[in-house]
Amino acid sequence: MTRMPDNFFDLSQRVASKLGYSLMPAETLVRHPQASYLRRVFADWRITGVIDVGANEGQYHDFIRDDVGFTGPVVSAEPIPALAAQISGGASRTSNWRVECVAMGPQSGSSSFRVTAGSQFSSFLEPLESTRTQFYGQTSVEESITVAVDTLDALIDRHSTFLGDRIYLKMDTQGFDLEALKGLTHRMDRVVALQSEASVKPVYHAMPHFTETIRTIEGLGYTISQIFPNNDGNFPLLIEFDCHFVRLPAP
Repeated sequence: MTRMPDNFFDLSQRVASKLGYSLMPAETLVRHPQASYLRRVFADWRITGVIDVGANEGQYHDFIRDDVGFTGPVVSAEPIPALAAQISGGASRTSNWRVECVAMGPQSGSSSFRVTAGSQFSSFLEPLESTRTQFYGQTSVEESITVAVDTLDALIDRHSTFLGDRIYLKMDTQGFDLEALKGLTHRMDRVVALQSEASVKPVYHAMPHFTETIRTIEGLGYTISQIFPNNDGNFPLLIEFDCHFVRLPAP
C-alpha cells in the first residue's frame, strides 16, 4: 500500500479538526483510549518517574513517550539478556531511560526462567500446552535460563533520586505480577499508581485469575481505576486485560 504523503495527511488533519474530528493511524487508534487515560493519571498524580517491569523490546517505553507524551525518567527491567542489551542500546542515547537486566520477585537471588518462541510470552511460569495452538506456537518453550531476580524495593532504592517520589509502576510479567509485588513493601508509599496484566483465560499453570489480582492489589491500598483489553487477536475471547489502579486521593 502506498503511504499517504505527510503534507496530504497534515492537510487532511487540519480539515478534520475544523469539523471536530481527529485523524490517526489505525495502530494508534487502538492504543488511544489507554493513552488518553494515562495522560490524565500522569498529570493528576504528578508522576515523576516510571518503572517498566517486563520491558521485553521496550514497547511500553515507546508507548508512554510517543502516545502518552511522558518525558520523565523511565527504569526498564527485562530479565532476558539479549532483549535487555537491545533496549540498552536505545537507552544509551537518552539520559532519561535506564535499563536493568533483572526480573522482579519477592526476594533477591536467581531463578530459572522459560524463554518462549515469542519473547513476549517468556515467563517464570510454565505455559499451558493448549496455548501452543491458540498462539500459533509462540508459547513453546525454547530454553530455560537462569536470570537475576531482585525486589522492587531494591530497584527503587538504586534509582531513588532518578525516579522521584511519585512513581508509576507498570507490570507485564506473564503471570508473575503478584509475586513481583511481594517485593514492594517499604517503598510502596512512593508508588502512587500502577497497572498489572490480569488474566481471564489462563495462559500458564498457576496463573492468578483476575479476581485474585484485583483483590490482592486493592488489599494493598490501591483502588481499581480502569481496564483495557489487550488481546484483539483472540476475538471474541477476552484472554487478558491491563488493569489500572491508583492510590487515593491524588497527591
